[in-house]
Amino acid sequence: MPPEQARGELDKIDERSDVYALGAILFELLTGHPPHEGPHPVTVLQSVIHGAPPQATTIEPHAPPDLAAIAHKALSREQSDRFPSARALADEVRARRDGRALTVYRYSLVEQIRGFVRRNRALAAALAFSMITLVTGTAASLYWGGKASRESEAARRAQIETDKRAAGERVALKETREALRRADGLRLAATALTLERDAPSSALALALEAADRAPGAEANNALLAALSRLQERRRLYGHDFYVLAVAWSPSGARVATAGREFQAMVWDAGTGQPLRHLAGHHGSVVQVEFSPDGTRLLTGAEDGTVRVWDVESGAAVATMGPLQPGVANGSWHPRGTQVLVWGPRTAIWPAAGGTATDLEGVASPAAHAAWNPAGTLVAVAPEEADAGVWDAATGRRRAVFAGCRALSVLWTPDGTRVVTAGPGGAALWDPVDGRRLATISPGTDLAEAAIDPAGKQLATRDVAGKVRFWNFADFTETAPPIGTVSLLAGAFSPDGSRFLRTADTTVDVIDIASGAVLSSLRGHGYTVSAARFDPTGTRIATSSCDLTACLWDASPAGAIPRVALPPEAPVIAIDAARTRVLVAPRDGDALWVDGNGRTSRAPFGVLKSGTDRLEIAPGHAVAVSSREGLGPFRLWDLETDRELGPWPAVKDADGVALAADRELVACWHAQGDTTVLDARTGREVFRRKSTRERVGDIPAADGVRLLELNPSHGEVRLTNAADETLSTLRGHTGNILQAYFLAGERTAVTFAEDSSIHKWDLGTGRRLATHTLQRMGEGRLVRSRDGKYLAVVASDFIRVIDTSDLREVFTLPGDQALAAAFSNDGTTLLAADRPGSLALVPLDVLAFARRLAPRSILPGELRRYEVGSSEERRIAAEAWDARFPSGVRTMLLANQAFNEGRLADALVLARRATETCPTYPDCWGCLLRMTLAQPAETRDLKEALRVLREYLRRGMVHAATIRKDPILDPLKSSPEFEEVLKEAPFE
Repeated sequence: MPPEQARGELDKIDERSDVYALGAILFELLTGHPPHEGPHPVTVLQSVIHGAPPQATTIEPHAPPDLAAIAHKALSREQSDRFPSARALADEVRARRDGRALTVYRYSLVEQIRGFVRRNRALAAALAFSMITLVTGTAASLYWGGKASRESEAARRAQIETDKRAAGERVALKETREALRRADGLRLAATALTLERDAPSSALALALEAADRAPGAEANNALLAALSRLQERRRLYGHDFYVLAVAWSPSGARVATAGREFQAMVWDAGTGQPLRHLAGHHGSVVQVEFSPDGTRLLTGAEDGTVRVWDVESGAAVATMGPLQPGVANGSWHPRGTQVLVWGPRTAIWPAAGGTATDLEGVASPAAHAAWNPAGTLVAVAPEEADAGVWDAATGRRRAVFAGCRALSVLWTPDGTRVVTAGPGGAALWDPVDGRRLATISPGTDLAEAAIDPAGKQLATRDVAGKVRFWNFADFTETAPPIGTVSLLAGAFSPDGSRFLRTADTTVDVIDIASGAVLSSLRGHGYTVSAARFDPTGTRIATSSCDLTACLWDASPAGAIPRVALPPEAPVIAIDAARTRVLVAPRDGDALWVDGNGRTSRAPFGVLKSGTDRLEIAPGHAVAVSSREGLGPFRLWDLETDRELGPWPAVKDADGVALAADRELVACWHAQGDTTVLDARTGREVFRRKSTRERVGDIPAADGVRLLELNPSHGEVRLTNAADETLSTLRGHTGNILQAYFLAGERTAVTFAEDSSIHKWDLGTGRRLATHTLQRMGEGRLVRSRDGKYLAVVASDFIRVIDTSDLREVFTLPGDQALAAAFSNDGTTLLAADRPGSLALVPLDVLAFARRLAPRSILPGELRRYEVGSSEERRIAAEAWDARFPSGVRTMLLANQAFNEGRLADALVLARRATETCPTYPDCWGCLLRMTLAQPAETRDLKEALRVLREYLRRGMVHAATIRKDPILDPLKSSPEFEEVLKEAPFE
């Protein structure tokens, strides 16, 4: 019976109940068993009501699965799931008999094919034959295709392996190149360190190259070594030949230089960029001098003339003196209205040009001349006559210094006396009657004399280069003599306290009173021709035969900014947030020294270096002072320099430590409780009891955790307010000296007597990184406010370490590394790294060096120090030549090509020389020779005449010399030849 009948639900019995009975009969026909069986009728009824519809195939596996599906649907427990009628069941059974598909059964592919064959035997046979043919063909195709595919796959795999090997070789080659490049960078850094004393500019250029190839501590150390000595601020490139003179404008905003290639130049002193090229002289320019108002420039040259130029426009205002061979010099009238010219012709000219006033009786060339301070008289030293004084308005002689053949004449600042220097010594004269008033350094042949701008002392230089200083009051020597000086003019500082000693490629800044060398300006590659202080005495300009001029910082320090500290006042601490240093004078109260060197009294009373300490935690303005780090302890507000408290817990503690990122202070006892306070209010944050021996508790900013330093086991415990150990940091082999939480306080660093620094993961106690130092007697660790850097302050160095991986950033060597601190913005290290000064060292050394570098590495240095490959050096040299083309060098290349028989190349190079340096007549002379040296059939005589005209117009060439030159024979038959010679400025 169906389940509804078994449950007694008679109202639900319908045709589907009969379908259930038919399904039970079909089930028993298929399996030989009824669908529900049991030992008792009640059991059978329960199975009918609650049991799942049975599957015939589970009882009889050989039962046809499609008939079993019909029986299973008919036996469904829910009426809605059965066939709706006996007819529907019978239709399914007939469909099975006829070989049609049933709706209650899902056929497999094999069953579908079997049914199709049973219904269509002939068609199935034909299809079977076709299938066999197709399968056979497909099998053959698959076999041969598979074989080809396997061969192709093997070839593909072989190609992949080849590509892998090639990629590996490329990676290995790249790694090798990188390793070689890094090794080259390390070599250049080491080379830079050997040069930093004698050639800081070259050392800096090499260190920058080293930093590009091998960035890291080695390059940074080389950069800092060069920067610590570098005083060069600008290198002026633009002259094509020797730079012979240099001068500052009265404001110090501009610099003028004189060149061997017959031109002068005006430069912006701030940027080092050229502003004006002043061309027009027919000889080398040997003198430049700005007018008192700085609007005009005077130039003296070897063509016997002095010219005046408008600085803004670069136009020539006036030409003074006869155009003839001979060095001419000039001097501005004190008010800039006239120019005193001496040389082949000695005369006074209006500054705007016009008629000159010749000086009576001065027929021979003059060695030197000078205005008196009022501008009414001039003193002149003729080469072949006695020196004397002339009236500036009339040119008449006023006084003769009998028997005085001088090389130098000077007026005293008050204008009442004249000083002469030359063979036999120096003398003081009365300009009114010509009387000799005094003799200075008698019997010494002098080459030059100068008076300091303050007018207090006289300097004389003998022919051997020895300089002596004399007091104007009694003509006694005022300072130790200075030897080996090549020139004296312009050597005094504006205040007369310093002196520039030029010797070969070096200029020494000397303190006159003591004779001590304050600094040495090194960097020129060839002889220094002139050196001048600027009007403020803070900068120095030099010119050199290395084709450059340089602007220098006159202060003794290098490029690293420094703050001067009081002498014999050791440093106690550095307050980086306010850029000031706490010093302890030998006698007296402690002093703060600010970034400008100003001092103010500190509130700490008398402090002694070595025993008194002031600990300043990064990130806030609270400090703790103590004696020898043992107490009693006091807290201070550094913003107001007032004491906080006093808080009893601080005063009575065995030790005190400040949190780095919050104004908390931990006060601990060696064996006992620890109290953490708010440093400003004294409010207790927490107190804990502990019996463990320790030498320090470092509070975290969260006010909950502490780093507890164990004194003997080389370990640190991370504990909380309940004295629970959260993690233990083990790894040091010596006593722990210091510990710091890092930013975020998930990591920490520790510093121990084993000269190692460890970084820890506080969550796991795992060591993340280690930095090992050379053995030290003493040392302290300083943390930056952001926790990015640490500084190790030892007795002979200060090392900066990056906390991300504890790698060295740089190391500052020092005779006495007293203290260090990081600026609040984390960009600068303030280091008292030697007595008497505080260095402000940028942490990004490379960026600082690039901003400050006065020049890039030179092509000659690339070759000398083997920087890069030969191809790289060639490209760099070509780039340099394109930026700073040299006509003189191109002229030399033209002469070389001519000597090698490459006439066409010589002509091309000679043309390029005149295009590059048109002011230098030798370039035009070279082009003239190369033009006439071409084969007769290609020689352009018309072009040769044009070049000859330019040659004569620009240089000091006599027409008679041209007529005798056999090289010009091809031109002498031309009717234009003599016409061209008439244009020569010299006959």
